[in-house]
Amino acid sequence: QIKLATDTLPKLVDICKELAGCLGAKKIGVGPVKSVSASLDKAGRKYGGDVLCVTDYCRAFIILEDIAALLALFELLWYSLGPLIRRIKVATLKDSNSSLFGGYRDCKINLEVEGHVCEIQLHFSNMWNICSVDGFQHYQNWQKCDMDSYDGPNDAISDIGKDEIGELVNLAEHEVSNSPPSSLNWNEEERVVHYFALICLYIKSDLFHKAESILKQLIQLHLDTAADQPLHHDNLFLHILLEKALRGQGKVTEADKVVKYLQQFREKEEESAPSLWNSLTSPSSALDMIIDPNKRRREEEEKFNYEVLKSKDYWLQIRNTRFVCLKAVEPSSCPAMYHVSDSSY
Repeated sequence: QIKLATDTLPKLVDICKELAGCLGAKKIGVGPVKSVSASLDKAGRKYGGDVLCVTDYCRAFIILEDIAALLALFELLWYSLGPLIRRIKVATLKDSNSSLFGGYRDCKINLEVEGHVCEIQLHFSNMWNICSVDGFQHYQNWQKCDMDSYDGPNDAISDIGKDEIGELVNLAEHEVSNSPPSSLNWNEEERVVHYFALICLYIKSDLFHKAESILKQLIQLHLDTAADQPLHHDNLFLHILLEKALRGQGKVTEADKVVKYLQQFREKEEESAPSLWNSLTSPSSALDMIIDPNKRRREEEEKFNYEVLKSKDYWLQIRNTRFVCLKAVEPSSCPAMYHVSDSSY
């Protein structure tokens, strides 16, 4: 597979250049052919050790400007290489479904090139500008610390003995010895994560006073960096740990204050989701619901269908102005996939 991927890579790059040129995408890149060790690791994590299920030995990526460019790329691929498409996975647009763990990309396309299944990774520029290539290193680090089988980080050390925990505490303290909390920047992710680990070990060892001291410094650090994001998961997680550290020392009053702080955000979330009765605008609405219980669902479906038709119409306008190249590759026999008549509204 690796030999075949190496031979196929230049052809995949040519395909990406053609796609990018037609769509006006300004950046493409080529990933290294997946190594033997990486292939075995992925097969073990995702496919029960079956290396034949690994389909990203040969990889390249394209940076797209927006959703419109993504739709144009789908259409261009369908017209030009349709029979060779093996799978399209769009993680970013899974609004109504729970997210699944996947690779470092917004969308991926598996394409058969000269008998080998390759992968084209698609990134949106707004996220790429933030993550860049360095973001891939973060993704790899996250994979190494994958804990899908645990509900929380403390669960990973729940069955470790006291002596072993003591050794881990010593190792963790040594790891952070050259970077006290006062010297941290919240964006220094790896160093901050080391302190998270140390805090969890302190709590596990009943060293609650040490955990409290570090937690308060990290909370202040996060406040200085992201004062406008009190609902950020990092901030909430820090306060959850702080409540546990305070309660472990018998500081009930302080712990209760933290609980009230967290409760404020839960109440705000509940307020943002109105009840059924609050959503009924008049007594007649309640009567309609009793007489025709499916009316609301039917109205929502009609609204959804209307929005879909409007979106398709809007896409047609963009398609005809930004992506003129699609007209050249569109088969004359192709049905009017996006035709929307006014009578449909």
